[in-house]
Amino acid sequence: MKPYSAYLFDLDGTLLDSTDLIVETFRHSLKAVANLEVDAELVRRHIGIPLKDQYPIYLQGRPMALPMEETLQLHMDYQLTIWRDYLKLFPEVGETLAALKAKGAKLAVVTSRRIASAELYTRGVGIWPYFDFFITPESTPKHKPDPGPALEALRRLGVPAERALFIGDATFDMQCGAGAGCDTCYVSWGHVPPHEVTPKPTWVLSRFSELLVSP
Repeated sequence: MKPYSAYLFDLDGTLLDSTDLIVETFRHSLKAVANLEVDAELVRRHIGIPLKDQYPIYLQGRPMALPMEETLQLHMDYQLTIWRDYLKLFPEVGETLAALKAKGAKLAVVTSRRIASAELYTRGVGIWPYFDFFITPESTPKHKPDPGPALEALRRLGVPAERALFIGDATFDMQCGAGAGCDTCYVSWGHVPPHEVTPKPTWVLSRFSELLVSP
């Protein structure tokens, strides 16, 4: 792993171990608005795209009892009541972010999670202060896998793509980062085996602290 001037991090599934939280929230909300039981593995495969784009995947044209915006509000209201019981950092995340920041690296989060919960959760687990910027669905007109969010992060950080690394746990992340011209890094705890990820990542992490290793 070589050193970079900037590191762009996906949030859910990369820094935050939030899979069980997300699955439980979808189970509750889809049952409430469509009387639908959702398969947990289906939800896991689609973590990383904006919330409003996930619902049509699960509903498949099934009618909802509430309009989409009210459904999304119900979804987040419920998640905010249970997140403390489910959410935690992946191992070595806090220590590695602190070390990267101490070395002078610029750090940004590039997430499909909206800013309100992104801020709440990262403050709650103690990593909010390490980041220079948060790029969320409110930040750009297009979202992952489009490169727009990564390009916006690079613009705000003032770092060229060739000096930046995009780290994520999903194909959407690799597509976003590579499309912006960044090197990419796939975390091996993602839901897809590394050899199945496209485009092929520049690096694969087995431990988060490997971001600190350089030749």
